[in-house]
Amino acid sequence: MTDHGQAEFEREKQHLEDTKQYLEDVLAKAANDQDAFQGNIKHAMEELDHLDSSLSYVNILANANA
Repeated sequence: MTDHGQAEFEREKQHLEDTKQYLEDVLAKAANDQDAFQGNIKHAMEELDHLDSSLSYVNILANANA
């Protein structure tokens, strides 16, 4: 392999490692966001007021987006 070919290989290898790290970070953030989202929904469902379903629905939506 020529020096140029070796340098290109090393650059691509580093790019692959950077991409893998980026994907791991994105997946970890997605898992954390999912946990928070599920917690917000659970809290909203616990606060559900069956006497006023429209207000409860709005509360669920508000908590889901928080």
